[in-house]
Amino acid sequence: MVLVATTTRILPPAHLPVRHDREGTLRALRVNGIACAGTPTEGGKLAEPSFADWMTLADYTLVEADGSKGCRSRRTRRMSR
Repeated sequence: MVLVATTTRILPPAHLPVRHDREGTLRALRVNGIACAGTPTEGGKLAEPSFADWMTLADYTLVEADGSKGCRSRRTRRMSR
């Protein structure tokens, strides 16, 4: 399973299911194998997901992070289930 998210602001990807809560994200991952998680913002963009364990929900997590905005590096590695 692959989760796509951001630590800044992105436009929601049109080709992926976008979910705003933990349970919806888990369902989308189980059904589709891939999902995008984020918190809706004004202007229609997504910000970092609002639930704490979002980086651990999938086997792989792809995070768009803008280093020029002063974002600290976030890494997660899942060794086994």
